[in-house]
Amino acid sequence: MDQVVVTVLEAADRRQDWILTFLEDKDLITISAERPSGLTYSGTGDDYFTALQDLRLSLDAEGLRLLCAGARVDAYPSPMMFDMFRGLTVYIHRMNRQASRKAQLFSPAKASKIATVGAQNAFHDRWLAGRKIISISGLIRGCVREGWYRWKLR
Repeated sequence: MDQVVVTVLEAADRRQDWILTFLEDKDLITISAERPSGLTYSGTGDDYFTALQDLRLSLDAEGLRLLCAGARVDAYPSPMMFDMFRGLTVYIHRMNRQASRKAQLFSPAKASKIATVGAQNAFHDRWLAGRKIISISGLIRGCVREGWYRWKLR
């Protein structure tokens, strides 16, 4: 993948298509975003998702939002997706639920789902905390169920 076109939400709900260009070496990925005016922004990371977040930090400061799945507040790759796909695929999370829906990092997304990098990371932290509660409650239910079966079979 060398380039992709992504819609950017600018001030006053104005949308423009920008070209994202990718430079990949074995250790780092750089994503450059070029405005139609010629101004360029860039972000670098160990994988595509991290590079996209680095790019978005520059854009967030100017109130610019990339309308792609990787910029959704509820999107985040799993550790396996970081390893296998270098962050090109993300899960779409729902609070207190196991993630099952996937999206490609640069696929289009609705403006209402897009957030800053800080809000995206905060959502992911809350989702992880909720998963721990679900895991603990599932463990407790399993122990109670097993205890009940053992008691019934005695």
